[in-house]
Amino acid sequence: MGFDIQIRVSTLKRAGSHAIINWISSLYDINRVLFVNDMILGRNPLHKSKYNNIPNLNGKYRSGNEDIIIFGREDAMLDDVRDSISEPTRIKWFGEGEAFDVIIIRDSLNCFAGKWALETNKMPNYHPSIINKFERPYIVNMWKQYAYEFLSDTHILPYKKIGINYNMWCVNPVYRQCIAGMFPQSNFDNEITNQVSGLGWGSSFDDNKELKQMLKNNDSRKRFSTRYKNFGNIPEFESFKNDKELMELSKTIFGIEY
Repeated sequence: MGFDIQIRVSTLKRAGSHAIINWISSLYDINRVLFVNDMILGRNPLHKSKYNNIPNLNGKYRSGNEDIIIFGREDAMLDDVRDSISEPTRIKWFGEGEAFDVIIIRDSLNCFAGKWALETNKMPNYHPSIINKFERPYIVNMWKQYAYEFLSDTHILPYKKIGINYNMWCVNPVYRQCIAGMFPQSNFDNEITNQVSGLGWGSSFDDNKELKQMLKNNDSRKRFSTRYKNFGNIPEFESFKNDKELMELSKTIFGIEY
């Protein structure tokens, strides 16, 4: 059995990926969709034992009749994402359906703030670490690589590309409708954005109950764009602002001047 629509998602952790993946799945009948979380690069995701653990799919087990697959990997350099599946391998695993590369990007300092809070509050030994000064440059360079790919200054990913600006997606229903139209056979659903995924340890800042309340109000959603201010008293975090390239990319994509 092959998948007519194959959606690979590439993103950094703390970029809102699970909320967006949940929303993408809602564009289709749930019986058509198989989701594989946290794919191991180079390994067939169909060999995983657990599937569909996002709210919209409601714990549905794989039936074998799905014709849409959503899969991806967080915190991986795009070269590794590209090289993990050759074209013959893709066809062998998933069939000759239409393949898409979805790249999700959140503005740099709010993405980094989520990572910093995750390590501080929930996952102190997480790697790659934004707090560890030796690993921090790797994350910064990874974000820049995603930014250039989002802007189409580079063309690392081989499939039909759909770039999603998390900041816009989070607050702008017209933008969401525009993005939905890029997926074939999709049916736009705006309400699903109020759901909270338990994957990825939830929010770095709020418990899931509080987060659900925030998602019901567009003004509350705007708080997601000021998370970085929580770390203004940490010199190492503030030093991100000294990276001219990082700041210029954030301004170009998001219109943000921190």
